[in-house]
Amino acid sequence: MIGYLISRFLRKKMRLVCIAQRSLLLTFLCVLPVAHGAAPPANTKIINQATATYFDSVNVQRSVTSNAVVSNVSQVGAMTFSAGTSLGGTTGSTVYAPHTLVNTGNGSDTFNISVSDNRTLASFAGIAIYADPNGTGLPAANTAPLCSSLTTACTTAIKQTIAAGSAFRFVVAYSLPTTATSGSWPSDTAAVVATVDPSSTVLSSYSPSTLTSTDTVTFSGAASFGVNTVIGLPSVNAPGKVAWPVSALNSGNASSDPSCTTTYSTTLSSTPSCTYTVFTINYNNNGASSGILSIVDALPSGLSYVTGSTVWSNNPGVALNDAGTGNPTGITFSATTNGLMNIQIADVGSNVSGSVSFIALVNTAATFGGTNANNFASYSPSTCTGTATSCATIATNTAVFVVKQKFGVVVANVKSLIADTANGVAGAPNKSGIDLVSQASSAPGSVVTFTQFVTNTGNGTDNFSLSLSGSTFPAGTVFGLYQSDGQTLINSSVSGYQYTTGPIAPGTANSFTVIVKATIPTNAVATSTPSFVLLTATSTGAASAGAAVVPDAVWDQLQTITGVLLDLKNSAAGTPCSSSPTTCDIGPGPSTAPTVVQSTPAGTTTSFSLWVTNNDTITNSYNVSYSNTSSFPGALPSGWTVTFMASGSCDTGTPLSTPLVVAAGGQASLLACVTPPLNAAVGTQNIYFRAQAVSPSSSGTLLSDFLFDAINVTAVKTFTLNLSPTTSNGQASSGASYVYPHTLTNTGSQPCGSTGGFNISAQLPAADVAAGWSASVYVDTDNVGVINKNSVLITSNGQLGAIAPGSNVRLLIKVFVPGGIALGASDTLILTITDNTPAPNTCPAQSATDVTTVVSSSIAMIKYQVLDSTCSATAVPIQGSAGLAQVNVVPGGCINYLIIVTNQGASNVTNLTINDTASAYTSIASIQPATPCSFSGSGSFTSTKTSTSMTCGGTNTLPPGGTAMMNFSVKVDN
Repeated sequence: MIGYLISRFLRKKMRLVCIAQRSLLLTFLCVLPVAHGAAPPANTKIINQATATYFDSVNVQRSVTSNAVVSNVSQVGAMTFSAGTSLGGTTGSTVYAPHTLVNTGNGSDTFNISVSDNRTLASFAGIAIYADPNGTGLPAANTAPLCSSLTTACTTAIKQTIAAGSAFRFVVAYSLPTTATSGSWPSDTAAVVATVDPSSTVLSSYSPSTLTSTDTVTFSGAASFGVNTVIGLPSVNAPGKVAWPVSALNSGNASSDPSCTTTYSTTLSSTPSCTYTVFTINYNNNGASSGILSIVDALPSGLSYVTGSTVWSNNPGVALNDAGTGNPTGITFSATTNGLMNIQIADVGSNVSGSVSFIALVNTAATFGGTNANNFASYSPSTCTGTATSCATIATNTAVFVVKQKFGVVVANVKSLIADTANGVAGAPNKSGIDLVSQASSAPGSVVTFTQFVTNTGNGTDNFSLSLSGSTFPAGTVFGLYQSDGQTLINSSVSGYQYTTGPIAPGTANSFTVIVKATIPTNAVATSTPSFVLLTATSTGAASAGAAVVPDAVWDQLQTITGVLLDLKNSAAGTPCSSSPTTCDIGPGPSTAPTVVQSTPAGTTTSFSLWVTNNDTITNSYNVSYSNTSSFPGALPSGWTVTFMASGSCDTGTPLSTPLVVAAGGQASLLACVTPPLNAAVGTQNIYFRAQAVSPSSSGTLLSDFLFDAINVTAVKTFTLNLSPTTSNGQASSGASYVYPHTLTNTGSQPCGSTGGFNISAQLPAADVAAGWSASVYVDTDNVGVINKNSVLITSNGQLGAIAPGSNVRLLIKVFVPGGIALGASDTLILTITDNTPAPNTCPAQSATDVTTVVSSSIAMIKYQVLDSTCSATAVPIQGSAGLAQVNVVPGGCINYLIIVTNQGASNVTNLTINDTASAYTSIASIQPATPCSFSGSGSFTSTKTSTSMTCGGTNTLPPGGTAMMNFSVKVDN
């Protein structure tokens, strides 16, 4: 009775994964179910970035983001092994002791299993090991032993590779001699040993690396019962003398319909919304005498008993009466609707076996990753004359029903478990309802925020990838994904994805907030046409499990963009950015890719139509010019000619000799005739056109606009490069600098720069150079995103060598702002990278624009990290490349972070706040550095710690040259 009560308590209340062993004393191997906060798998990347906000000298709030530091989760080993079993047997019988070895580490590993006969008072006639994948307590059907011997044990270990969090279940078969008696063979024991294979790369992390269980078999002259619980069909018919109407499923979905029937009929069957399975309790008497067997089965909360479904093997095809009356002679049986079965079978003879089978509904309460759909019974080890509940003191094995994980996600403007399928389908929503986040208007140069929520609608913790697509925002719009604080960037904890939410438990209480920030470029065109971008959330768990991946998405909408008075286009109507975001010519130019590409043989003229639109309220005249880059003045390669025609064709037209006059609200056209020389290099030549007003506009400024086109002298382009980003914006104060990262990638199939490498030019406007502005180009050799001692300064043409297909090089462009530059002034740097390889093996030139604006305050922010294996918070990150490098950390270990903020400007900054959030698979450690915040300025700068974030800030002033630091520690989940 005590064992029965303990088993029910564990199963019903604590819901532990318990593998019960048949023994004279009740023993369990218990493994806690996996929950959020479990150790991350080996080789998980933990990426962390900090943010800071402050007010500059003109009381404008600004923000800055640190570099990202990356930690790698190392593999650690751990295992649990079931306790030994005590069994009874008789002359010539074979008894089975179940065992389970669980890999509780965070990575796959190999283990060795062996059995040795202790030969205490006797010797076994034979020992064998069989796989028991379903945990039935018996050898798997139709399988050969993993090892066996007629006279000795399986002393040569068998190897088993077990994935992290998985178990290897097996049984050891012990055979008694055919001559055994209680006098000659009283008992024997065997040692079952599980040890980590010596080839394990993490052998030293196991403590201990060997576990031993002892099985005891005692000769029984009385009844000695063996009972096991399985999910399986018996050899007899179901009630109604028909085949069992439902399959014996070992895994499946929890029922989704709370009204699934729990009454037996011969037509009962599983459906997509109702899942049924069959449990069979097998019994046998290994003893020398007959006896009374008692069995009690109390179904867990995830299973519901189907009334009228129980069949005893001695009365096949006929249901036992749940009420306990009218049942066949030889069995006493009763079952309640909540799944408590009491069974007593009288006079079970020696070497007699039988079974009791029934149907259970896997109900809506069955949980993924839980144990409340697993079932085991309790039984009497020998004859017992009391009640079933008082006699059933030994637990059978656990029959495991694996509840499959359901995957689902809703991303919307509210926390919702239901997708808005009335307005489109999941992943392709209409722009309405909960699938639309809308902002009314924004000006060029401003930041627009859109808040939406990702909700896990599945039945287990999942991680969701995030992606943006379908943007119709102006070319050059920069998007960023942030967490709920609007400051912490979202990164990825799953390889192969750029952005992921991190693990999210099901339900709206755990919805993850995603803030999309769109920075509208300063040259954006005023329009009343809404701009859209689609945020899509997709289950990464479904992808890794091979399940159907059904994403969900939400549209972010900017209704209008306010404010260009001058527009230079290739056609009267122009190419809109909504349909061609990289090649559009409506609005401020140039585009990021050529709007029009004309192909022509060397020596043959081609033409570009140019349209100048004057949206001003006054008439104006415009000079039209060309350049090989977006910087003017410029020139095409030697031998190239460009002629502007006011009317007619390139052959018979009238050249433009004076500025082009365009009336207010009107537009005028001209023709640009471009001729490459006969010796023109094979490939693409960029050409930029500029229209510049002669007189000030109604706003008092001299307007200009740019157009990006290209001439292709060959039809096939076999060599390609990509430079990203193509447009960047930064801020620095006088006397300070700003560093822009760029990545040059060979996207073609052939090497680029194979002969002579590359020529890299960082060109500033001549007037800015004369004023003292300067730029330097570095190769980021260690890919840490900051200039350090390992960075290589580019000083000569060809210093950057060849780039293989699919490879990339990271460049850092440092722009220095001289002293005395007025606030608000800006500099536009044109980064141009040219392949020195002769045609036809030349990869096309790449360019990018870096715009630096002078502010009164300039904040630099850098983040370092160090491993803190003892979690004492005393390890201090090194300020240098070592502190930027990736660290390897084990689950339960800690990482200490140091964030340094420096005022590099000439003016005070106020109310500085540094904020950092614990990344996925980490939490803020309980032990923190003694001095989490330090500040060289005046005012308050104190720490605020939560379980997920650390902040240093207050009402303060940081003078030029001043520094602020934040130290904190995070602990990796274990």
